[in-house]
Amino acid sequence: MVMFRAVLGLAVGGASATVPMFIAEIAPAAQRGQLVTRNELVIVTGQLLAYTTNAVIAGIWPGNHVWRYMLGLATIPAVLLWLGMMFVPESPRWFASKGRFSEAQEVLRRIHGAKEAETEFSQIRAVVAEEVALPKSGWKELRVPWVRRLVFIGVVFGITVQLTGVNSIMYFAPSILQSTGLGTQAALTATIANGVVSVFSTLFGMYLLGKYRRRPIIITGQSELVVSLLLLGSCFLLPASPVRGYLVLAFMLVFLFFMQSMIGTVYWLMMSEIFPLRMRGFAMGFAIFAQWLSNATVTLTFPILIATLGGSTFFLFAVINVGTVLFLVKFLPETRGRTLEALEALEALEHEFSTYAKA
Repeated sequence: MVMFRAVLGLAVGGASATVPMFIAEIAPAAQRGQLVTRNELVIVTGQLLAYTTNAVIAGIWPGNHVWRYMLGLATIPAVLLWLGMMFVPESPRWFASKGRFSEAQEVLRRIHGAKEAETEFSQIRAVVAEEVALPKSGWKELRVPWVRRLVFIGVVFGITVQLTGVNSIMYFAPSILQSTGLGTQAALTATIANGVVSVFSTLFGMYLLGKYRRRPIIITGQSELVVSLLLLGSCFLLPASPVRGYLVLAFMLVFLFFMQSMIGTVYWLMMSEIFPLRMRGFAMGFAIFAQWLSNATVTLTFPILIATLGGSTFFLFAVINVGTVLFLVKFLPETRGRTLEALEALEALEHEFSTYAKA
């Protein structure tokens, strides 16, 4: 069981690092936000389906063996994903990075149209031409100050997303609700509300990304998370009762609304945008590794914290998230409306200007 969970972890980790980056590399700049965040939309839709089917299965076939059916059903979407990927084109930027320019151009024409494809292809080719003479990317690339800054932002951003406490709620929602006085079946059924809110808030987040810039959205959302966590923690100070259970559920839903609409959608999008082409895979993998390592740490410690501190655990998350707000205000760049190549050039130019100004 543990061995195959580890294999599953490798698959999920690899997909989480690759999929947003891949979508960003094939999407036009004007549509990149909408297309990358659709990945987040179908993830939370899958979570909603999982919550719903788990509640139904537990109601129809109660017993200690029921978890086997819950796990077995996950095979179906996994097979569908495997089959669907057979029909997806390769990233044109990956083709270009390997010197396969004709194939890159063909993919761009297939997904963008002739005129836009030529414009984007010329930008990609120019970036690749500049980078051919440079040494192979990797750890040595971190010696470049502006690259090091972007990787630092990506790593810390990924860690702070997990320290919001979102997966503590997503993973342990039934246990949290049971601890407030709800029964097992009621807790499983109430958890479906988490999935419903996640889906609709992601749709709302996609709307926001079409209207507003990335930075204000995520900074606003992070600030609202602090308030939500304080309210959630306050509910645990009330006497144990079904009313307290439903109040906890209500503030969990408020938390998830801001998390999914303003943090989750923007996080995966910006992770796919901020890194330069020649080390995008390395930097994205490094940042996502830090994110999942933080996820594992929170997942392992949350049950211990709940057992020790009770609902005050959410006050601890609130304090951590105040620090996250300050970090985002100081370091997070704006990426809306620019091609990936333009973002790379702008970051390098801003660093040069900053260095010149200091001199």
